[in-house]
Amino acid sequence: MFRRFLILVCFLPMAHSVYAFEFMTGHGNGLGQSLLLSHSTPSMLLSAPTGGLDNGEWRIESGISRLYDLSDLDQAFLASAFRWRGLIAAAGVSQFGNRDLYAERIAKLALSYRYRHFVLGGSGSIMSTSFGGGYAPLNTTTFGLGAAASFKRVYASFSADNLNSPRLDPSSPVIRPIYSLYGEFWSTKSLSTLIRSTFEKTEKPQFAVGQRIGVSELSSLLWGLQTAPIQFGGGVELGIKSSRISYCVSYHPVLGMSHTIAVSYGSKTATTGATDAFK
Repeated sequence: MFRRFLILVCFLPMAHSVYAFEFMTGHGNGLGQSLLLSHSTPSMLLSAPTGGLDNGEWRIESGISRLYDLSDLDQAFLASAFRWRGLIAAAGVSQFGNRDLYAERIAKLALSYRYRHFVLGGSGSIMSTSFGGGYAPLNTTTFGLGAAASFKRVYASFSADNLNSPRLDPSSPVIRPIYSLYGEFWSTKSLSTLIRSTFEKTEKPQFAVGQRIGVSELSSLLWGLQTAPIQFGGGVELGIKSSRISYCVSYHPVLGMSHTIAVSYGSKTATTGATDAFK
């Protein structure tokens, strides 16, 4: 009980800084919150709108995460994405927390356009917060922009979120802009190395590294490490025809374990190797 109280007291004040408007991803815990840019899941496209899908591909993804083994910090999401020629669109909804205590609900839309090896994109989000029914919900909106480029086996992306510095209430703290740099490098067709750097005013910079290791045509292993705070993670992804199932876990030295299970289904066979999704 004391551990639960301590985590809630320490964690909830951060919800309006690092975690506000952050759309969870199915692989985040396993990759240090890094992103696959060459071939992204719908939830990754909502985190950085300039990821990749194959031309004509569509995919639906859902997932649930338990943060630090506490049901009060559960997260769940449902997202979808498709690509038509150079246009990529993704949309999703998520909920964090417990409606009887504190909950955040996010609806997000991301659009990007790809021309050869370059991508420009943007996103818009609506967030509603509730406080156990004792107070009226608070709502706000924000938007973000991003750009990306690919060079043979190297992919790079920049994203800026919360650019309008929104507030939930005129007297509440500002939700500050967050700037992120993502990178991906395919050393072989089955080994992808990912990096991430995230910056927010008054917060320590976050850095992360991770890898996706293909162990077969349809399955892969994941691992990741991030700083501020230090967290270690890993996971496994299984492909079954056009479906993918993943389980990822991360470990915080003080707060403990977090778990995520995600399932996706789409129009193409699930593979673990590099594709032409960024072309």
